[in-house]
Amino acid sequence: MEITEIINLIISVLTLGSIIFGVFLYFKNPQIKLEKKQELIEERNKKELAINEERDKNKAERIDFGILKTQFDMMCKINSDTFAKLELQIKDAFAIANNHTNETDSKVTGLVVEVGNLRNDVTRLGTIIEERIPKKV
Repeated sequence: MEITEIINLIISVLTLGSIIFGVFLYFKNPQIKLEKKQELIEERNKKELAINEERDKNKAERIDFGILKTQFDMMCKINSDTFAKLELQIKDAFAIANNHTNETDSKVTGLVVEVGNLRNDVTRLGTIIEERIPKKV
């Protein structure tokens, strides 16, 4: 083989290798760029998610007003029942206190009458004693 044929063969192999390497890079570089873009997008999404979570942390929770209303109604009913029971207990206590007061008033009235009768008896006895035992002067 002559030198020119060897040089042509080497140039042909290098050209073929360059074409294969060029095609490889042509398909590989966009894939690498795409992966880098996807990583950047994922990082940005993670940052946005963290920011949204931080923002949502300070927001009040949403409460279903239907559940809140039923809870409020139940509490009102329980309170109404409790107050009704308390009202009955207070009425009973006042009735008992009123009965005791009336009974005490009637007993005191009886005692006043008895004391009045005793006073009259003591006065009468005092008068009888003064008439029977004369005073010494």
